Amino acid sequence: MAALNKKASAFGLPALRVLDQQDAFFSRRAETQGRDGDSTLHFLVPARPGDTSVVALVRLRLEFPIVKLGSWQVVGKLDALAGGNAMFCVTDLPGDREAMEERSRSAITCEHCNKKRARKESFLLRDNSSGAYLQVGKACLGDFTGVDPAVALFLAQMSCVVSWADGETDEFMRSGRCNTVNTAEFLAAVSFCIARDGFVSSRLARECGMEPTFASALGLSDACRKSRDLSGSYREQHEEHRACAQETMAWYAAKTDTRDFDRNVQLLLAGERLSLDSKHLAIAAAGVSSFMSRPLDLGLPPGTEHLGTVGQFMECPLTVQRVMARNSPFGLSHMVSLRDPRGNCVIWNASSCPQEIVRGGLGRSLQARFKVKQHGQYQGELQTSVSHLKVQGWLDAGQESATAKTQA
Repeated sequence: MAALNKKASAFGLPALRVLDQQDAFFSRRAETQGRDGDSTLHFLVPARPGDTSVVALVRLRLEFPIVKLGSWQVVGKLDALAGGNAMFCVTDLPGDREAMEERSRSAITCEHCNKKRARKESFLLRDNSSGAYLQVGKACLGDFTGVDPAVALFLAQMSCVVSWADGETDEFMRSGRCNTVNTAEFLAAVSFCIARDGFVSSRLARECGMEPTFASALGLSDACRKSRDLSGSYREQHEEHRACAQETMAWYAAKTDTRDFDRNVQLLLAGERLSLDSKHLAIAAAGVSSFMSRPLDLGLPPGTEHLGTVGQFMECPLTVQRVMARNSPFGLSHMVSLRDPRGNCVIWNASSCPQEIVRGGLGRSLQARFKVKQHGQYQGELQTSVSHLKVQGWLDAGQESATAKTQA
């Protein structure tokens, strides 16, 4: 706080203030990894009554200055990539997103100086009084607004976008180390990490003190050198995850109606190599997660009913439509979406999902026994949440299934 307020004072900005603070308690956990126990993973999980090794943290709510550029507001940022321009919009206004999309499809320019030269990045500004938009190069931002870019971006909404990887790429370039990674191999590593540990977004990682999936994938080679078990697993599964990487790239390349996130993923995956920019790597990793958890079109009619009554045990055939691996401080879980023959949706949140479903289960039909947990609705569709689901047999594997029946 003292360091931030010193910088704020130098920029002529109001100081940050703590509006509220709350104690948050976490318990230390240690997990031995590797066949020979040659490494130990330490992490924190929310504390429960009776836990030992409790760590007390403080959660703060801050008041901070909103940096204004006169009557202009930062709407977003454009980054030049090999296949086009990635866009990062920091508002939810439809007009702002349309303006960003329009400019993202043309070469990056500066409408302030109008100098014709290759540019790697620019900012889109909106005049709050007239609603007019202007694209300004980073070097011209201070000249146009009368505010130094460092001041303009300090604690602004854009800071979370432009500072994710502040100086990281430059550090690699100065040190002579590699500053890119092969796209297909990185995506294969992401696929492996998601299948093994679930997907951890950058936001969840920041909130829960976990390692984001993109960082785990980037460090997979080092982790394999330290663990024979991990190295052996990745070698055995590499072909499978490399195929997933190729399918992910083809899936995004074939997209035509792309907006925001999908367009950024499409541009990033079009290149042979990815920059070691945390922002780019996080987006690419999220793209793999979206592909792996995509719902399949099963050709079934839209469901119109809930199954059974709450608390009832049922048996019926179901088809796996979607499998989403998620990680949290409480461990790995899977959200499995299934459909009955009439198209009705069944949701199963499983902490120990069968491998037959996790790997290769999409689109397959099974005979299941389960307990109806809850009736709900999501985006206008009726959903039946279930628990205690057991796979009695795979119907598409020629196994004999029991006659579908319902029992109280």
